[in-house]
Amino acid sequence: MTRSDEPSDRPSTLAPIEKAPDDERVALSYAQDLYWFLNLVESGNAAYNTVAGVRLRGTLSRERFEQALRATLARHESLATFIGVQDGVGCSRRLAEPNAS
Repeated sequence: MTRSDEPSDRPSTLAPIEKAPDDERVALSYAQDLYWFLNLVESGNAAYNTVAGVRLRGTLSRERFEQALRATLARHESLATFIGVQDGVGCSRRLAEPNAS
């Protein structure tokens, strides 16, 4: 038996996880479903929300700012994921990348 941090000579038998197409509704994970349910039971409770503000000073390059936001959203898909309801059941949907303006 090998330790989990040691490489194994056996090939992985798990299929790779395929990315869901943008804008496709998918079932919630167990944790997402729990938070969705808690929000239904305790509507208006902001215990799991994090709010922050940032003040920028000086000249802002809109192009570079948009590039930075797009790179952040591409790297952290959860920031562009919407939790909603379909047929009375919670589901998640990754928002499609907005068109460049």
